[in-house]
Amino acid sequence: MKILEQTPKRLVFYSRPMGLWLFMAIFPTIGLLIGAFFIDIKSFSCKRQGTGNDLCQKSTVSVLGTRTTQIPLNQLLSAEVKRKYDREGILHRIEINTKQGSIPLSEVWESGGNTLKQDEMAYQINNFLRNSQQKSFSVNLYPSAILLIWFCLWMPLSTLFFLAVAQIRICTFDKNLYKFKIESKGLISQKSSEYSLEEISDVIISPEALATNGVPVNPVYVVLNSGQKISVYLALDLFSNNGNWQQKAQENIKLIKTFLGLPV
Repeated sequence: MKILEQTPKRLVFYSRPMGLWLFMAIFPTIGLLIGAFFIDIKSFSCKRQGTGNDLCQKSTVSVLGTRTTQIPLNQLLSAEVKRKYDREGILHRIEINTKQGSIPLSEVWESGGNTLKQDEMAYQINNFLRNSQQKSFSVNLYPSAILLIWFCLWMPLSTLFFLAVAQIRICTFDKNLYKFKIESKGLISQKSSEYSLEEISDVIISPEALATNGVPVNPVYVVLNSGQKISVYLALDLFSNNGNWQQKAQENIKLIKTFLGLPV
């Protein structure tokens, strides 16, 4: 928050809380990272063309693009679902056994109900290897429904919250017009409200922050005769202790009250 104008007739506050913006941007960023590294479609396919150069292909499609690995069909031995135990219980993943070693279809060990799907995929691969008359096959491994539902809920909600707080606020006390004006300009919307200076009964520090002993987003409120409280500016100093923000808020309250002629 900074003061844009301070004269006997006008007092203008401007706030662009970069700390709050960066803090709220963490949440959609987390969703994007999880979507990029954990939500993908894995596939494995083979074709017999009778040329002696038959190939199998392992593909991973995600928001980062498509990664493809080709394996000569004559290198394949079998497929199996490997299992291991840890604190979360039984984890599993499907691996392709080749003459050069095993290749995991998924690098991530999974828990939960995807075991039957992986067992079915391993069966299809092994059946293809045993049946020399089968010309081709393809299997796909999709992300879990729970992860997809979480991602579909998390991304729009976290983005909506970010857009809601990614705004600048301009608060103007104008004795020429005898108006108190609040302007909020965000990435997707703008809002402006005006009140008469005569409607202002008090200027107070955030009662919620005092009650919870926390650092508030809205440190200072103007109180109208109707009892309505209107935030003067936005701020979020995550590295400030409680005494620092309260001292700044008290200084701004004194400045506003002095300008309005209210008892300090």
